[in-house]
Amino acid sequence: MVRKSIRNLDEIEAVNNTAGEKFALTRKRLAAPTGGKEIGCSWFEVPPGKTAFPHHAHYGNEEAFFILSGRGVCRIGDERFEISAGDYIACPAGEENSHSIHNTGEESLRYLGISTAHATDVIVYPDSQKIAVIGGADMHKGLKSAPLSKMFKNPVNVDYYLDE
Repeated sequence: MVRKSIRNLDEIEAVNNTAGEKFALTRKRLAAPTGGKEIGCSWFEVPPGKTAFPHHAHYGNEEAFFILSGRGVCRIGDERFEISAGDYIACPAGEENSHSIHNTGEESLRYLGISTAHATDVIVYPDSQKIAVIGGADMHKGLKSAPLSKMFKNPVNVDYYLDE
């Protein structure tokens, strides 16, 4: 008998994502197909020379990564750390924990990405000066599932009562 809460990685659909020359990954979302609710988990594979996601920080969700195989560099804030199989990386919420993972090896970098799955989040991208505001997302489907999803570049700070 197979339980819904148990799935083999080979049974999970892979999604490929590329953007420009820098970013590429293959992802398998593990939490939703196994009935997970409040903790997200995805298996990632990043090809040599590529980065999974732009450097970013969450204010509503905490993330962690466990490196399964390969080598790379994890940037946290402005510091860079070499990473390899067996490394665990914690990224609590907050801009001081902005993070990105880049594959510097000659083979694929594979890791688990684990996170809380709060439906509301604010994500900052310090390198590109962007801010994303997310509300109502099904975090097991991703940020793009949110009915409120806005990305701002160089936002202007205004008074709370402006135009009220």
